[in-house]
This record gives sequence, C-alpha cells and structure tokens, in this order.
Amino acid sequence: MIIAMLAALATPSFIAMIRDRRVVRAGLYVIDEYREARTRALARGIAVLVHWQGDASGRGKITMREAIVAPGAGVTKGCATSDWSDGSADTRVVNEYDFASPTYELLNMTAFSDAGAGAPITDVCYSPDGRTSVRYADNGVMTPLTGVLKYEVLNNRTNQKRIVFVPPNGVARYQL
Repeated sequence: MIIAMLAALATPSFIAMIRDRRVVRAGLYVIDEYREARTRALARGIAVLVHWQGDASGRGKITMREAIVAPGAGVTKGCATSDWSDGSADTRVVNEYDFASPTYELLNMTAFSDAGAGAPITDVCYSPDGRTSVRYADNGVMTPLTGVLKYEVLNNRTNQKRIVFVPPNGVARYQL
C-alpha cells in the first residue's frame, strides 16, 4: 500500500519531467539538423538546406533537403541555383521534425534573423565548400550568413528559455 501511494504521488511530477524534457529535446533536434546538414554538405560535396517554417501555435517544422546530382550530368547545383521548393526535381527531403504535434504542447519556438528580427521562415544552406548562406523568405535570394541566426526554445509551463545559435560558420550551438 505504501508503494502504491508513493507511485501515485510521483506520477504527476514524473509526467511534468517528461514534458520538460521534450522541450529540451526539441532544441537538440534543431542543433542536430544544422550540424548534420553542414557535415553532409562537406562530406558529400552537395548543397544542403535547413528550412524552418514557424506556425501560429509557436512551434513549426524544420526540414533538411539536399541537392540531387542528375545522373550522367555530374553537375551539382549550389545553394543559389537549386530549386528548394517542395516537389522539386532538384532536391530531396532528408528528414524533418514537426513540432506541431501534441508531444510538444509546452514548446514555443521563435526564430530570429541575423539582424535580430523575428523570422517565421529561415533557410540556411551549406555549400560543399563550407560557405553558409541564408534567406528569410521562400523565394528570397540566398546571401552569406554574416551574423548569428538564433532560435529561442521556450517551455510555456516553466518559462525556461534555451537558445540555439547558428553562427556564420554554420556550427549550431546551444545555450541553457
């Protein structure tokens, strides 16, 4: 009976701890996407793009796409010359995380451009030669990333904020 009472008392805090860890994990997913994209671009010699699309709920989706080398052509398209839109024959989806699912109900994620303005869309492209380009609109022009792109990952219940930084070299970092 004592064990049952202790289990009943611990269950709410255990559930809260699991939800808090999901918010932390969301920030780690963002970092992993950027690090994997950069590594993939350098290792495979192709352009790789990380696309963030925020939504009204304060969550959103992050997608990694890579350029496709046309068979027989041997020509690899770069960050500025690839068509990164959905359904394009130039690129393919490598992976994506959708934070709009109920799993992340405590999450609020906001992206900020390298100029510090809120950015509902960010595209960061890694070229095979190690350059990092960015744009803040689906049809915008890719420009070199010269500042620091930032994501604020907020836990709505505890108001704990973690920050993901993407500096000009493209190696994402996490701040608690």
